[in-house]
This record gives sequence, structure tokens and C-alpha cells, in this order.
Amino acid sequence: MKTVPFLSLLQAGMLTSGIVAQNIAFVGSNANAIATVSFDTKTGTFKVTGNNTDSSTPSWQEVSRDGKLLYSIEETSTEHALTSYSIGQDGKLKKLKSIKGLAGPVSLDMHPTQPIIITAN
Repeated sequence: MKTVPFLSLLQAGMLTSGIVAQNIAFVGSNANAIATVSFDTKTGTFKVTGNNTDSSTPSWQEVSRDGKLLYSIEETSTEHALTSYSIGQDGKLKKLKSIKGLAGPVSLDMHPTQPIIITAN
């Protein structure tokens, strides 16, 4: 079994370009919060810089290609939703909309050229 560095586990929700000028990641807690975590590339350290509690059970996050939006899966809630957030200049999240889906979504992906989001159950 290959060991994966901790940083690799965060890359799905990592924002290194776009409207925020720092390396940050968004980490779902699966318990009512998405943490905003900054990564210092010089020291290799992580620091929680924010905590958004507008989500019931966030488990998988993806940042839009332009770095302006975060999409999150509500895996175990009764909503089974895909939720979108705007990402502020300071990295803070603002909930935009939730769309109900099939029960038990576990991941999501965005089409590389089309405005399509696919969730997997």
C-alpha cells in the first residue's frame, strides 16, 4: 500500500490561484462545518483560518476552475445535497444554494470545459 502525503489528501479542495492570493484548502468535517485551512509553503504548516457552519454534513469539496466557487457534497444529511458557496477575497465562504440529489452522494467532479457537475453515489 502506497503512503500518500497529507497535502495530497487536501488537493481536491485546494485553491492556489483565483481570487485568493494565498494557498488555502477547504476541508469538510462531515459534522456541520467546512474549515478554511491555510498552507504555508515555506514552513509546510497548516493553520485553520475560518470555519463555515452553513452546512449539515460536508464531506467532499471541489473548487471551481476560476477559484470563485466551492462545491460541497452533503453526504449523510437527509438533504443529500450539492451545495455551492462563493469564496471571498479573505477565503471566507458564503452559502449560495443547495440542490437535493440522490441519497448518499460521496464525491463530485466538474467537467473540464462544460458547466457540468457530476456526483457519485
